[in-house]
Amino acid sequence: MDAFSKDMLRFGTLQGFACFTMYLRGREELLLTVRNHAVASEGEATDGGSMLFSAAQAAVPPSPARICSPDTNGKPPASPAGKEHIAQEDHCVFLIGAYQRYKSPFVWLRSGKLDTYVGVDFDVPMKLKSTQDWANTKSRVWDVVAELVALTVQPRPRNPFAVNFQQIELMHPLNAYLGTAAMLNLLREIVGGRQHPSDVFVLQDMQRLVAMHFEALAPALACSSFRLPHLPPAREI
Repeated sequence: MDAFSKDMLRFGTLQGFACFTMYLRGREELLLTVRNHAVASEGEATDGGSMLFSAAQAAVPPSPARICSPDTNGKPPASPAGKEHIAQEDHCVFLIGAYQRYKSPFVWLRSGKLDTYVGVDFDVPMKLKSTQDWANTKSRVWDVVAELVALTVQPRPRNPFAVNFQQIELMHPLNAYLGTAAMLNLLREIVGGRQHPSDVFVLQDMQRLVAMHFEALAPALACSSFRLPHLPPAREI
């Protein structure tokens, strides 16, 4: 669980994904907010006004939705649902718990309507492929997120880690420079540790992120907060 928690700390601080946002609550909890409907990373709208992914990130062909059931043998979260007030219109909020005492990650639906889930008790975890038999499979936190995106977003996107480039373009240059570097490092680790049909779309986004990273370098260096401190001249020995 220590490795899963460390992955969660690195992954949970990233910003700029099109399908979801994340909020860390300490070392053991990650709140994941997933959109119910796909939106474009480019902000392109169709004639009907709905937001869709660009051609490279288009949704997969329609297929019967996989139904997720509650894990009746799972554990409750440290924060009961009754004590939380999380409401997100057109979103589903999940709690990913990496509690050391449980020796396995669990996921609970905190709020939202999820047609692919038949559970009604928010304190009973979801039975996910990525968390079942975790002691043997050792799924990473991004495997869990990818499964939750596939269950939630309609139509299901080809790339659960599609980048919201508009959000990155609106960032402060220093934040964009550092943020793109952190996202590139994580996406490289994601595609490097598996073989998945979505990898080609992740790599396409990575190419554009590299360009944005170097474009942000000069403005970032110009920021006063990023300037190197004045150092005294070296003394001759």
